Amino acid sequence: MLKVLILRHIGANSCIGILFAIIIGEMDEEAKAKKNRRASPRAPLRVGIDYSYEGVAGAGITRDISTGGVFIECRGCFDLGSMVEVSFQLPGSEEPIQAMIWVAWEKKGEGFGAQFLNLNDEARVEIEDYVTRALIRPRGSATQTLAGSA
Repeated sequence: MLKVLILRHIGANSCIGILFAIIIGEMDEEAKAKKNRRASPRAPLRVGIDYSYEGVAGAGITRDISTGGVFIECRGCFDLGSMVEVSFQLPGSEEPIQAMIWVAWEKKGEGFGAQFLNLNDEARVEIEDYVTRALIRPRGSATQTLAGSA
């Protein structure tokens, strides 16, 4: 009964309420589904992405992107929670986008999902425009390749 009163007081769908529910083991499937919904749509994107982490430079390939984050194909590159500087260029863009990302999750053997931490307004609009165009493209049409040809 006390758990129900606490959840009603703090709000079961608030961040604190969700954390409380996790801690007490009372989180139901509907709340889990709400928690895991993406805040913005993702679109396929296969371009090279350069990164710098603790003074070491490297490169990977993006799989998809949204204004909230990016999936990067890279095996065992970073620990969860790592903050990494990245640079990549969207198809048709004149300038590369530079940002700091936070490694949020990993798909073993495939890569990791990361959240953008400091996108400027121009980069956010550029990504949003790219995602919108990519999602309205008819199925079966050519997609962007690493070489930049369609």
